[in-house]
Parts: sequence; C-alpha cells; structure tokens
Amino acid sequence: MRPRPRASGRARTPHAGAAIWTICWRGHHAAMPYEDVAVFIAKLRTRKASSALALELCILTAARSGEILGMRWPKIYLDKKIWTVPADRRRNFK
Repeated sequence: MRPRPRASGRARTPHAGAAIWTICWRGHHAAMPYEDVAVFIAKLRTRKASSALALELCILTAARSGEILGMRWPKIYLDKKIWTVPADRRRNFK
C-alpha cells in the first residue's frame, strides 16, 4: 500500500508559506524536501509562462490554486503588501 501524501495544512516547516505541501492544479502531490525548494524556485523563475508565476505564488503563500487563479487586482494592496481573498473564494468560507 502506497503512503498517502500529506495535505497542505500539515506543514512541518516553521513557516507555512515555505511548506511545499502543494495542492496545485490536479489533486495532491508528494512533498518536495525543504532543502530542494530554493533550487526549484530558481528553475521556475527561468520560465516565462504565467503558470510558473502562479505556481511560485502558490508555493510562497500556501494559497490554494483556485484562490490564486481567481485573484483580482482590486483585492491586491501593493502599498500595504496585502492580498485579500474574498470569503466566497476560500475553502472554509470564514
């Protein structure tokens, strides 16, 4: 029996944004070792596709792919460094 991947909310790293328990694009994926994250993001930044930017944001924020793909500029406050995810876009609706 194969071990089941852990969900994103169960990060073992000190900062949840650095956790690579990504649930991006198609279901659960195996976790990437924390030590490999910097190299992976460096390679990701060489790609010019908007999907690479979305994946990087997913990794850095630990946000869900639906939240990231549904981002709208009126909810991003660059001066305050805040991104507000509307309740109807969040999974827990809180």
